[in-house]
Formats: sequence, structure tokens, C-alpha cells
Amino acid sequence: YWRDWSSDVCSSDLSEPVVISADHDRSGTGGIEMASEAFVDANAGWIDIDAEEEIRIGELRTSLDIDIRSRQGIITDDGTDSVNLYADNVYIESHGLGLVTASDLQGFVDTAINRVEMQGQAGDIRISNDRALMVGGITTSDLSDAANVDGIATSGNVHLIAQGDITVVASSNGETGLNTSGNSDVLIEARNGGSIDLSSSVNTGLGDIGLIADSNILQNAAADITTTGDVLIYAGNAWRMEGDTKV
Repeated sequence: YWRDWSSDVCSSDLSEPVVISADHDRSGTGGIEMASEAFVDANAGWIDIDAEEEIRIGELRTSLDIDIRSRQGIITDDGTDSVNLYADNVYIESHGLGLVTASDLQGFVDTAINRVEMQGQAGDIRISNDRALMVGGITTSDLSDAANVDGIATSGNVHLIAQGDITVVASSNGETGLNTSGNSDVLIEARNGGSIDLSSSVNTGLGDIGLIADSNILQNAAADITTTGDVLIYAGNAWRMEGDTKV
């Protein structure tokens, strides 16, 4: 069964949780598709989106937390340049073909969020955030699984853009901030005068790693940058390494 929103609106005036499940009976089928005009507004409630197959998000809006999971499919945006996710904390998980493989011309899922954690197997992660962004460190009880995983983990490429600072931290249980495998490339860009602050490691296997900041780049103690590929570090002002940090 597919839930297809062509122009629908789901709104919670009472700030209660909004839970949408496309495979509640766990039969192994079911996806969610939202058109670009469709949105879910939970006000100050928690949004939980869960499906067996592909999830295509239009606009999800809350002042608290969003949890999106696809057990076998991919998670994509609605193919437009509009903001898809408004929230404080966002946790995204996909156990299928990919994670956030955006379909708009720029290839990014557009967000207005403060913190994010994402887990996937294959498929690129492309996030463009309209403010400062923290990767990892989610502690809210609504997103309890975020405490036990890396901030971002996938075997695909990762490209993060923030209009402000980007901070990479470990999870509350000490997992790595950003971890990819294979030939995956990682590119992190802090624009609009932003800096990059690494309090946890950025790791990939054979791929390249790029850190680009309008202002400063800081590697705190033990926040290593590791890969057998190339590393590009570009800071508009200063790059600082502390403690036993290595590249």
C-alpha cells in the first residue's frame, strides 16, 4: 500500500505527535510519497515517518524532532528547491538502496534544522541547511536510537552545506561523528562566514575528504581526519589542530 499525498495537509493544532506508518502490519510492503505541495505540520509535536519501501518527503515541520525510517527503500526529497525539513533534531535511517539521494537540480535535500544524525547503507547524503548545523550529539528521548550510532554513517558519498558553523560531535555514547566506507567522498562546507569545529573524527576508507570554511577550521583533541585518499582543508582564516589530533 502506498500513501500518496498529492496536495494534502496533515496538521496538529494540539502539538501532539504525528505518526505515519505505511507498513504498520509489517507485511513487507508499503511506501510514502508526498507531492511538493503536501506538508505535515506538528507545531511543537514529534513527527515519526515509517515505511517498508521508499519515502518521498514534501515538507515536514515541527519545533521539536523528526524521525524518518525506511526499512528497505530509499528516502528522497520532493524534487524541488523548497525546504523539506523544519525541526530542532532530525534522525534519518534507511536500510535499503540508499539514504537521502535528492532528485532536485542541485542534488540536495533542503533543511532548516539544528542537529542531524543519519544512517544508511548505500546512496549519497546531500544536505543543504539554512543555518548552523551540528552532526551527532542528539540526546532527546524521542530519538533514543541516535545515542548508539555514528552521527552520519553510510557507504555512499556525503556532502553537507550549512549557512553558518558546522560542528561534528560524537553521539552521547561516544560513537564517531562521521564515518563512511569504501570509495566514498566527504565534503563539508561552512558558508556565510561559518567555521568547522571537529570534536569527533571524520573517517572514510578510500575516498577523499574536503573541509571548506569561510572562517576557521578547528580539530579538537582526538578528532582525527582519516582516509587513504586525498584531503583538502581550506579555511578562510585559520586552521588549528589541538592535542594528539592527526590527518
